[in-house]
Parts: sequence; structure tokens; C-alpha cells
Amino acid sequence: MRHALFTWRGGTVKGLAAFSVVGMALVSIAAHDGPAPCRNVNGHYAEHTVAPSSCPSPVGLCIEGEFSGAIRGAFASTATSFAPTADTPLTAVVPFTGDGTIHVNLGGGHGDLFFKSAGAFHTVGKGEIVDLQFITGGTGAFVGASGALRASGMFDPVSGSGESEYSGTVCERRSRLLISPSKRSVVGVVEEMVKQKLVTLIVPRLVLDEFRRLGWI
Repeated sequence: MRHALFTWRGGTVKGLAAFSVVGMALVSIAAHDGPAPCRNVNGHYAEHTVAPSSCPSPVGLCIEGEFSGAIRGAFASTATSFAPTADTPLTAVVPFTGDGTIHVNLGGGHGDLFFKSAGAFHTVGKGEIVDLQFITGGTGAFVGASGALRASGMFDPVSGSGESEYSGTVCERRSRLLISPSKRSVVGVVEEMVKQKLVTLIVPRLVLDEFRRLGWI
């Protein structure tokens, strides 16, 4: 029985060989997967409180602001807890937690970074604040991102504003193969892999020449 594309003739063998080479290319992508590449970052952010009417926090505290430095972009954070401890009457320090999103421009990549905060705020004096922000994922160029930021600074509860310095790491998922809607064919996949320098086991021109010889493109 004949297949619509292949027969057991010379052209068939070459056609199968071409697909085998494409398979090798896909294997080469898997070989590139490994520990996520991490980037050291540091900089500064300014923040301010959000009006209670637009704040969904269960403790009535929402923050917005702007990152500068290695990470650039606006952010928003919603407090999920703000609870005194047995030591608060003595130290005036209150621990807090929160969920946040940074609309990131980092290293040429764009997208959102999601994070969970755990920190402590000194409610008197200079309003010292420390915050550990665990990166839990993202969108766009930062899908699957991880890492953590350490921040420390001051926050004035009267004016509802503050500033902090941050440092830490942002780890991005390795080997993202992005195929545009106009390049869904096998040939398009090969071309895109070449463009993104993910192919190391083949000479792509030979594959494309074979497809042209068979009249597939």
C-alpha cells in the first residue's frame, strides 16, 4: 500500500532521513535544558500605599511602586498578613506577608514576575523595613522564573510612602523555543531553531535543501 507522502524508493529513504535529522535537532534542544541561568540584580524601588477602596487585602494594606536598577518596571503588592507577635510591645516590630507582581524589563526580556513577600516593619522611629521577596513564576520572558530579592529601607506610615534598596537573583527558564503562528510547519520549526541557535547536531541547510528537492516547500 502506498502512503500519501512516502514510498520505499530512493526519495523515500532521503525523506525519512530528513525527518530523522529534525528529530536529532529536537533532541539537541533537550540537551540544552539544565539548571536555570541566574542573573544577579540590584537597585532601588519607591513605594506608596493604595487607597482602601481599591485594595483587596484582608488586612487593608496594598502597595504600588516602581523598580529601578537592574529590574525596571512598576509593581503592586497586596498584604496577606500583618500581625503583631508576643515581642511587638517591646520591639514595635510587626511581621508581614504579601503577594506581588512586577511588570519587568530585565536583560532585554519583558513580562511579569510573581513574588511572595515575608518581612518585618518597625512601626515607630524611622520606620525601618526588611522584605524577602521569593519569585514564584511569571509571564512572557519570565514564565517559570525563580529566585529571590532581599530589600531593606524605610517606610513612613504617615505619608504612606517609602524607599528600599534591593539585591538578589532572578533565574529564567532555559531553552524557550518560541514559534510564531506563521511558522508551524516542520520547516518553520527548523528555521526557528536555527535562528535561536538551539541546533548544534545538524547542518540545517541540508535539511531544507532536501525538503525542497522533494517538493515539500
